[in-house]
Amino acid sequence: MGNAGGKITANTGTLQVNNATINGGTVSLVGSSTLELNNGTVHGGTLTNSSTGTIDIASGFSNYLGGTINNSAGGILSIANNTGLTLDAGTYTQLGAVQLNSAGNTSELVIRGDVTLSGGSITMSNNTQNYIYAGTGNDTLINQETISVRATSATIL
Repeated sequence: MGNAGGKITANTGTLQVNNATINGGTVSLVGSSTLELNNGTVHGGTLTNSSTGTIDIASGFSNYLGGTINNSAGGILSIANNTGLTLDAGTYTQLGAVQLNSAGNTSELVIRGDVTLSGGSITMSNNTQNYIYAGTGNDTLINQETISVRATSATIL
């Protein structure tokens, strides 16, 4: 799927990106809409979530977000059990409430390039299989958010 300069809007529905890429343009979630990534990529444009919407990393470990992400207060970025999300290099000042939801399998947030997080929070479920790490030894995470760990331990590399 290509979206070079176009606009895609989900109006209280679900927009699924299944084994596909949205390059550039604008993706907007209105109301209680959901953007569901299943080995999907959205980057190079602007992704805007509402305060009641969800960006759902639903399946797979080949999910990528990049560009400008406007995840309003109340908007959720959920990384499901046994899935992963890679954030492209950039500064994310409105990433919103990020949830790593391991229930026994790996849930991961991977940093690709230099990534700065601010203006939101990261919460890890009560399981030790939640991970935040750099994709390579040259990637850097600058964290200016609150990270809450509900488990007895978590891994941040």
